[in-house]
Amino acid sequence: TELLEATSEVIDKQILTKIRESIIISIMADEGTDINHHQNLSICTRYCNQDTGQYIIALY
Repeated sequence: TELLEATSEVIDKQILTKIRESIIISIMADEGTDINHHQNLSICTRYCNQDTGQYIIALY
């Protein structure tokens, strides 16, 4: 699990850097409660990759 956590942290930092560099971003957040009354928060970020001009969607 340590390897997965370290890999996830590196990927998150790379995505955040690209989002910060993008001139266009949009963020959507949605919260819901499941049948066991656990709250869940989903965050979707859409940004334009400056290198390719493509729009990328990142889910958290």
